[in-house]
Amino acid sequence: MMDTKEFRSLMHCTRLTVYRWCKHGVIPCVKVGRKLLFKRSDVENLIQHNMRNKTSLEGDFLVCR
Repeated sequence: MMDTKEFRSLMHCTRLTVYRWCKHGVIPCVKVGRKLLFKRSDVENLIQHNMRNKTSLEGDFLVCR
């Protein structure tokens, strides 16, 4: 499991983007107390899915704002 800080550093995105992705179901997360936790396998799948979409030019792309 990884926390929001580790997720942000891996994905190079803002805290608001992470919360937005969780809210819209882009990345599954678990809330423990005040922390959001992410399964490493889910994050790796998200990265792989996004890379496949960029190379094949299909689907939506993740945009960090």
